[in-house]
Amino acid sequence: MGEPLERTAEQIEAVRAAAKAAGRTDVPRIQVAFRPIIAPTEELAWEKARRTVGAIRELGAAGLKRRHRTDAPQNTGSQRLIAIAEAGERYDRALWTATAAATGGAGNSNALVGTPETVAQALLDYYDLGVEIFSARGYDLLDDAIDFGRYVIPLVREEVAGRDAGRAAARLPLPGGGGRMTSVAETPSRAAGPTVVHVPVSDPRVRPLLRELGHEYSTRYGRDAHAEIARYPDEEFTPPHGGLLLLLLEHGEPVAGGAFRRRDATTAELKRIWTHSAHRRRGLARRVIAELEHEAGTRGYRRIYLTTGPRQPEARGLYLSTGYTPLFDTRADPETIGPLPFEKHLPLTTSPGKATDL
Repeated sequence: MGEPLERTAEQIEAVRAAAKAAGRTDVPRIQVAFRPIIAPTEELAWEKARRTVGAIRELGAAGLKRRHRTDAPQNTGSQRLIAIAEAGERYDRALWTATAAATGGAGNSNALVGTPETVAQALLDYYDLGVEIFSARGYDLLDDAIDFGRYVIPLVREEVAGRDAGRAAARLPLPGGGGRMTSVAETPSRAAGPTVVHVPVSDPRVRPLLRELGHEYSTRYGRDAHAEIARYPDEEFTPPHGGLLLLLLEHGEPVAGGAFRRRDATTAELKRIWTHSAHRRRGLARRVIAELEHEAGTRGYRRIYLTTGPRQPEARGLYLSTGYTPLFDTRADPETIGPLPFEKHLPLTTSPGKATDL
């Protein structure tokens, strides 16, 4: 069940201590379960949460909703949920116990309430404690499952990939003691990172990038993607004009890439950030962004600007998590904004690069 972070940490330590005392040499994997309640803004999410509790109470009064007696639940899990709800209604980043109180602690009834970004970060808080397996189902089973899969899981996968890549590089153990996260993220390990190369747009190895970006734009926005792909001439992504296009190659094949163009004398604009569909969840997009930022800095740019579409929550989460400042109201429905702009100011010094012009 989903409990506050402090209690979860205590439970994890107790389980590990019991496993060690029993002579186990491996580390038990930890699972938590929540009922996510998400919406495009925090206000809408909490309105939805309150409606959910109202519906639970109405169904319970009519005898149509499974509910434990709050005075004497018979299982330890429900007893813990009731005790937590009695002690407080809101915990940590997004945990809400009113749903558990309304059901008498039936099932996994504590909720995580907020925008997809808030709920994703709440899950990551548990991941950082050592939780590896997440179970999530909403109160509106079908629609909530669709929204969770579409808007929350991609954000968590990207973040977990970045965390695991960083730990692997530093030779640190994963939060769970060496296991891997199931369902929400699968992060393949790689002995060596991809090679970074700078290429012209005409290079044949760029074609998979353009092809997959075109498909994604058409799928998400239902319009001809060619206009967006062809919006800027190729020359804007070549060094004489202040731009650059780079690819990450693995065994000679492109697995990720991106570009920047000159926006003004001190600002580079990131474009075409892409990870091959067969190589996602590895933190490659973060690598691309870091390489582009480094190259822009070495060419004298002091600021990065970029936009992403309102139907690409994983991209929005990526930029927020890599230090970009949103130039829009993050509480508003993205569909009412259109392209979502971000910026980041670069440090005055940069570290040596490792890319090769080919």
